[in-house]
Amino acid sequence: MARKTSTRSQHFWADEETDFMLIQLKELNVLKCMDGRRTRNGEAFKRVQERMASAGYTRTPEQIRGRW
Repeated sequence: MARKTSTRSQHFWADEETDFMLIQLKELNVLKCMDGRRTRNGEAFKRVQERMASAGYTRTPEQIRGRW
């Protein structure tokens, strides 16, 4: 089961959380969205954030972008 992560109490990423994020990036074909436009890139990371939130992970799109 997915572990919830508080952005205030934990700054590290669990292996399961990183793996889940990478799977979501792959499923959403995020590389195709990466054309250098910050707005479009932000939308892609927002979609990943929404999927992670529904799985119980609390991360911002900026944290996901930084981890990727």
